[in-house]
Amino acid sequence: MEKICSNEEYAYARKNITNTDVLIVDECSMISAKMFDTIELICRKVRNCEFYFGGLQIIFAGDFYQLPPVANELIGDDGSFCICSTIFKKCLKHHIKLEYIFRQNENELVN
Repeated sequence: MEKICSNEEYAYARKNITNTDVLIVDECSMISAKMFDTIELICRKVRNCEFYFGGLQIIFAGDFYQLPPVANELIGDDGSFCICSTIFKKCLKHHIKLEYIFRQNENELVN
């Protein structure tokens, strides 16, 4: 965390986080709970704001029936879905579940 907040190597990333109003994450099913919590903490610290994600508006889109997160034992990430994060449940209160499939109409593919 300290490295991101203070190292000049990450100045551009800090500037982007600071100047962003809305963070849109596509394929969110691939983000693990640990990565979700880490991103949230980084945004909060860089923006110096105690609101979730440092006050950024967050839009997550994805299909949890598709690709799961990848575990990374080196950093203690078990690969659990971001929806398992307690922070996810607290800060993303509006969930919209789309149920109609537009891309396929063949029953075999839909199932």
